[in-house]
Amino acid sequence: MKIGSVVSELATITQKLMILFSIAMTSAILYGVFRRYILNKAVPWSEESAIILMIWIVYLGISVAAKEDGHIGMFILHGFLPETVKKYLKLFINLLIMLFLIVISHQGIILSIAVIQQKTPALRVSFFWAYLSVPVGCLLMIVQVMHASWLSFRKIKAEPTPSNHRAEDS
Repeated sequence: MKIGSVVSELATITQKLMILFSIAMTSAILYGVFRRYILNKAVPWSEESAIILMIWIVYLGISVAAKEDGHIGMFILHGFLPETVKKYLKLFINLLIMLFLIVISHQGIILSIAVIQQKTPALRVSFFWAYLSVPVGCLLMIVQVMHASWLSFRKIKAEPTPSNHRAEDS
């Protein structure tokens, strides 16, 4: 199996998980609203579970956005740079993004472990499960950015250099 298909399959699984979490979050909210405003018997876990699911949706979504190249960027200088510089700049920026994500993942793991004994007020589950979304989402994004960088690098290497063009023209 090729790496590209594994990375695509990982993104597909992540998207399906996001859909499942969105359905669960919406159901928890609707159930909470129904119980509070129709039956006048509020459930304390509804809001808390929706918040935890929303956190997971966001952090899983960063990897999907990375795969689709959907993150915002600053392109002020982009229009003034030659094409070759743009390609290498993209690789450099991806490297910086991966370094940042490694730091965030590491800190997310440390924080997740630090709160493992603490329980949420309503659900009584460990905060570990909410905080774990940070390293998981960042690690999934690292996979997507690494794959995009590898594809960009291969594309740069496959393109003929200007010196090769001159030799072929003569």
